[in-house]
Amino acid sequence: MKAKIIGAMVAVVLAEWIAGTARADFTLTGNQQLTVDTDSTPSSSGYLHDFSRVYLVTGGQLYTLYTYDNSAVDISGGLLNGGVYAEGSSTATISGGIVGDLHTYDNSTLEISGGDVSDLHTYGNSTANISGGTAAWPYAYDNSTVNVSGGLVNRHFFAYNNSTVNVSGGRLTNHLRAYNNSIVNISGGQVDDWVSAEDSSTMNISGGLLNRGLFAYETSTVTFHAQDFVLGTGLSLDGDRVLGTGILSGKWFDGTPWTVTIGQNDPGATILAIPEPATLSLLALCGLEVFRRRR
Repeated sequence: MKAKIIGAMVAVVLAEWIAGTARADFTLTGNQQLTVDTDSTPSSSGYLHDFSRVYLVTGGQLYTLYTYDNSAVDISGGLLNGGVYAEGSSTATISGGIVGDLHTYDNSTLEISGGDVSDLHTYGNSTANISGGTAAWPYAYDNSTVNVSGGLVNRHFFAYNNSTVNVSGGRLTNHLRAYNNSIVNISGGQVDDWVSAEDSSTMNISGGLLNRGLFAYETSTVTFHAQDFVLGTGLSLDGDRVLGTGILSGKWFDGTPWTVTIGQNDPGATILAIPEPATLSLLALCGLEVFRRRR
């Protein structure tokens, strides 16, 4: 009986060892290209250098891809459990499939137009463009930029350091929060939960739908670029500065009406209501007057 148990254990260990050796890492250099599909030999991790490229298509499976230099990865299907770590000036394009962690560094670029990304972090001077698909838990750090023009962003969206987040479309299902000296520009799209500006962050809002409202903390600055402002109970104006908490409404410059609940307005924070066309007209008149005086 013991011999049978020992034999079974050895068989399991041997099977695991064979599976491990079969799933070896691979490295691409130069202009090498690799397509990973149903018929591909299983691999664990891939390392891409120079101008090499990997295509992950339906039926293909990998664990992790590390991209460097000017290499690229195109994911249109399949499964990438561990995710992608993009460095240098590499590019990751996702139009389908399932991807775990997705981290961008240096000057790398990420394009998401489809698929499902479980976790997204941007660092350095990298850029992430989201136009479709689903991306969860986005964190923007350093000087990175995240542009959202479509798709679905799940979980909380955090901007830190000197990062920039531009939302012109798509749907954010949870909080959008700006910290440190980050900048958030909202010109379209939809945010289902609270938007908050904290620390010394800057937020510019000129369009879109904010379903819950706004929190302004510490020394942050939030500017509404719109027209026909209406201040609800609890709000007042000091010049262009909005004081207090309550419901602020108006129209975007395309005529779309909007309403935002200001739930927090710290004494050190600044919320501005700027009727931009009027401001531009005033600047133009001032410039004309200066020109006349000079003549």
